[in-house]
Amino acid sequence: MTTYPIIIYISRTNHKDSEERPHSQIEPSVIEAPDVDKNQRQILTWSLAAVAFYGLISGVVWNMFPVYSVIIGFSKTVTGLFSTIANVMSILLFLVIGRLSERLTKLKLCILGAAFCVAVIIVPLTKDFIPIAFSIAMVGLGTAIIVPTSRAAVLELSSAKRGSYIGIYESIATGGMSAGSFLGGALAGYVALEAPYYFSAIMAVAVILLLTYFVRRRSGGNQHANESQTHANRRTN
Repeated sequence: MTTYPIIIYISRTNHKDSEERPHSQIEPSVIEAPDVDKNQRQILTWSLAAVAFYGLISGVVWNMFPVYSVIIGFSKTVTGLFSTIANVMSILLFLVIGRLSERLTKLKLCILGAAFCVAVIIVPLTKDFIPIAFSIAMVGLGTAIIVPTSRAAVLELSSAKRGSYIGIYESIATGGMSAGSFLGGALAGYVALEAPYYFSAIMAVAVILLLTYFVRRRSGGNQHANESQTHANRRTN
């Protein structure tokens, strides 16, 4: 008879402890905190990939195109007009990029920007004003999408590392422009005058494939996480 009250006391104590302890201590294998650092690394990776592409495109296309335009027969005035067209298209897009970001994720917007940049392939295929102007306008739209979108993605990272991430972002962008300028000049001088534009189109397709891979990977990861969370909720209920 002396064991009965002891058993009751232990049972009540354990029941009280189970009510006071959070679920994360009772079943640590079921409910886990999200891996914030891993998510930030993924965002930083595709943001830097996008801005590196922007830097290369800017170096290869924008820095080399004025020379190419004059060589194929356009006047200096028309060459300046090409640049104006690209800048005007960028300005117009900046006004609506916020609305686009509400409908599409930033990663998908960068894919859209790279898709616009594929139009650079038109430049070496013609010497007419309208097709080249269209091509330059599309590239202007593409780079105008990529820059603010990738920058906004970096700014959404944790405030503790935001300054370092922005520094890396700007370094990659500037480095891409420098490398693109040298590469564009080397391709035009040692391969062919049209080679920089073929190279830029290939780079745009490569970026589209890379970012599409990230989209599918993140979608699959989010779906798996949602399924795990749903399963965990069912078990706890």
